[in-house]
Amino acid sequence: MRVIPAVVIALVLSGCIGVPVPHNMWISPELSGTIRDAETIQPIEGATVKLTGYVPGRQAELVLSTGPDGKYSGVVLSRERYYYLFFAPADSVCRAQIAVSHPGFEPKQVTRSRAGGGSGSGPCAGWRESVDFALERVASNKALERGRD
Repeated sequence: MRVIPAVVIALVLSGCIGVPVPHNMWISPELSGTIRDAETIQPIEGATVKLTGYVPGRQAELVLSTGPDGKYSGVVLSRERYYYLFFAPADSVCRAQIAVSHPGFEPKQVTRSRAGGGSGSGPCAGWRESVDFALERVASNKALERGRD
């Protein structure tokens, strides 16, 4: 009967204790920002912002659209069945890819990552970052704009 306590101690020390508590796990940092026209510095309404979050063993995405002010905000979440009481920070990596596109503009993409930290809500929990974009017009659109003037 000494095997069971040894197994429990090993699980506690390894950070693998899971309690069946449904919750949302952050798969990306909470990201926000503004999308602007690089030439006019005006906000771009209706730009598509695709957030893809990566943590060990999981990947998920969220697609957003900017409002009239060119702003976006979101966090990629994953519905989890178990809440881990201990999380191994050495294995924790949070990475997010942000891809922005809009017809008439060149698409842009950036990646943000952070190692360490973490909790039962995931290694990204509590990380907030603002990422702004200035999109260049597609060359053919620039010529059309000049032709109208």
